[in-house]
Amino acid sequence: MLDGALMRVVRSVFARLFTNVIAVLAVVQFVPNGIMFPPTATREFWVAVTAFAAVLALANACVRPVVDCILTPISCVLGVLTLGLSHLALNVAVFGGAAALVPGVRIESPGAALLGALIVSVVGSAGSVLLGGRR
Repeated sequence: MLDGALMRVVRSVFARLFTNVIAVLAVVQFVPNGIMFPPTATREFWVAVTAFAAVLALANACVRPVVDCILTPISCVLGVLTLGLSHLALNVAVFGGAAALVPGVRIESPGAALLGALIVSVVGSAGSVLLGGRR
């Protein structure tokens, strides 16, 4: 029984990591001058993409729920008053924090961070739904 539950968790982690890698590759494609990675087709590029995707997955799985829980009363009011922009600001902060932790990844402007966070959110959510990670 434990083996089946453990396999589901492992499958979910790999699905989330895979979708994040695809999402980060989309960011590389669509925001080439705003978010800098090492040169493509190099070992450093793939290490940076994979590390960035893993840090995003870890932050979204562990850090973000804690912040959401602590800030729930405030974010509920802010979410209504700002029409959800506070949630978007949290996404951008997590994205920027992940970039700060991964060597070789540099964000050139807040607008690039916003666009990158939006791309990762959309591609990651779609990929997770398709792979069965979220329902």
